[in-house]
This record gives sequence, structure tokens and C-alpha cells, in this order.
Amino acid sequence: MNTLLHRAISTAPEIDRIVEVTRQSPLTQWILRAAIPNVKLKLPTYLGDKDPVQFMTSFMATMTKARFTEEQRDVGFCQLFVDSLSGPALVWFTRLEPSSIDNFDQLSTAFLKHCRILIERGVTSSDLWEMTQELGESIGSFLSRFKEKLTRVTVPEDAAMAAFRKGLIPGSPLRKDLHIREPKDLDDALHRASRFALDEDKDAQLAAKIVGQPSHPPKAKSRDEHHEPRKHHDPQAVSEVEDQNKQSSDPKDLYCDFHMIASHSTHECVHLKNFLYGKYLSGKVEATFQPKSIRGGRGRRGG
Repeated sequence: MNTLLHRAISTAPEIDRIVEVTRQSPLTQWILRAAIPNVKLKLPTYLGDKDPVQFMTSFMATMTKARFTEEQRDVGFCQLFVDSLSGPALVWFTRLEPSSIDNFDQLSTAFLKHCRILIERGVTSSDLWEMTQELGESIGSFLSRFKEKLTRVTVPEDAAMAAFRKGLIPGSPLRKDLHIREPKDLDDALHRASRFALDEDKDAQLAAKIVGQPSHPPKAKSRDEHHEPRKHHDPQAVSEVEDQNKQSSDPKDLYCDFHMIASHSTHECVHLKNFLYGKYLSGKVEATFQPKSIRGGRGRRGG
């Protein structure tokens, strides 16, 4: 009991000190006592963990709606600025020297000086020029990144168009298209890139459907199935079989697994070849060349 009483008595001065500190304000008395018009504003909130410049820009834009007079400006801006602070940012404000802030310029300067380490470096034209499309990155992804950075920098249109073209993967279909058909302006280049990105997404969706189709297992051979004896290779017979296959092919029987339509064979699909060629250029697939001598090519048709 005595211990609890001693603790209560010993903490009392500490509580009194905290209460006294919270009563003290960094704002001078004339700012605290001055009255401002009752305005309804949706003030931004700052916790002290993000870029303070963005908060200051939003706060100043909101304060223009208050329409304070020149005499009310410092009072209104200081009082509402404090109302916008929360968390660590509000703690920082309360720890300022009492009665040290006499106008909004002093308050905003102290605020930006304290939060300067959180100020993000602005985007420059060199940042735009150094942007590159990563291997395996879709055109749509690179286009989004480029547009986002373009909105934060002011560069001539021809410089932005050159930076975009340079950033594309060398040898990619879009880069070739922009070199063959010179864009009229930056909007034309970005519009054509959007069309390529849309086609790329459609091709990827079609390819995913083909990969996701269940494969039919090979038919099990019966033990009683009769096997013809293996015959020697006859070039003339092979030639005759190939001729028969060519004659019996019917366009109505052709089917493309890539487009899932019966207009052409998968082997003859130009879109599939372009899609795989794009994957090859981006490094997603590899191609290994094997000479005919290794693959066991057919012999010449004999005479």
C-alpha cells in the first residue's frame, strides 16, 4: 500500500509537467487569440512520413478556397495548418519553442526544414532518357512507366519521343514500326504503342488458353495388336506418300490451335510465328539450331 502511494506521489509532478508543456504553444498569443471566419474546408492530413512538398501544395490549394483577407491570412493559415498535422508531425510541432512562431512564413519554413529528408528528388530529362524496357516486360507495362514519369518532367516533344523509342527493346516489332513509319508527333507514337500493347495482351491470352487445354493421352496399344515388320527406307515410296498427303489435304479440315478457328493450320499461322518471335527477342524462349546432318534429314528424291 505504501509502495503504491509512493508511486502515485512521485508521478504527480511528471504529470503536471506534461500538462504544462501541452498548454504551451509554439504560436504567439496574438495568433492564438485572433478569431477567423468559420470556413468549411476539407483539409489534407500530414503524418510526417511522406514528401512534405506534396502536402504543402495540397494545403495551399485548399486554403485558396477560404478567401481570408490580408489581415486574416497569417492567423487562419497557422491555425488550420496545425489542425492538418497528426501523429509524429504534430508531436514535432508541440516540441517547438513556445511563442516562437509569429506568422505562417516562419511556420512553413520550420516545417520544410524539419521534413527536408523526406523531400523527393524531382524527375529530370535525364531520368526520362535513361528509361529502358526490361527483358520480358510487356509493352503496356513500359508504356505506363514512361507516361507516369513524363507527367513529372517538362521536355520538348521531340526529345520525349526519341527517349521513348530509344527505351524500347532493340529489334522489337514496335521499335521497328516506329523506325519504318516515322510518328507524326508524340501522341501518335504513344497511340501506336497502346495498339501494340493491346495486341500483345490478346496474343498472350490466346497462348494461355492453348497451354491450358488438356492434352489427350496416347491410346494404349493392345497386346494383340498386329505389328507389321519394319521395312527398309525407300525414297521413292516416301515421295509417293508425301504426294498423296498433299493431294488429300482439304482446307476445310485445317484448324489453328492458336486462334481456335478452322481457317488455317497451326503450322501456317503467321500471328503465332510473330508472337513466338517476339518471345524469342525478349529472351523468354530460346532457339537451338541443329544442322540437317544431326537431325537426320531426308535424303534426296532419287532418280
